[in-house]
Amino acid sequence: MAPIYDVVTTTVCKAKDNMALTLNGTTRWPAAKALQRVGETRTQSTPSRIKMLFEQIAEALSDTAEELRKYVTEHPEFKDVGEAMLQEWETGRDLSLKVGNPTPVRRMLSAMAAERAKKRRKLVLTPDQRLDS
Repeated sequence: MAPIYDVVTTTVCKAKDNMALTLNGTTRWPAAKALQRVGETRTQSTPSRIKMLFEQIAEALSDTAEELRKYVTEHPEFKDVGEAMLQEWETGRDLSLKVGNPTPVRRMLSAMAAERAKKRRKLVLTPDQRLDS
């Protein structure tokens, strides 16, 4: 398994950063076709299954980006870093995922993610609430 810092947006702080471990012999972030082939061979999945997984990842990235935008609004001191992260995520999505218009699966996943986010917001306690319990 790759270290978690392979999924952290380090390029915001270190512009020329690469992945820590190799993927097919390189630490460069993979293009969509290369990532598709890796997914198919390493998981023995069909191209349509890998495409669906890419769509799920893209949808999760969109949901996370929305959460980051909200955070930036509430914490203006994080604006520069947050906007740089959003730009890097968009670049990565364009390079590696190459997903098009929302499919029924993506629309369904988006609705499910919105519902999960709503439930998470209900579960989050403020520091004061935690102290009172």
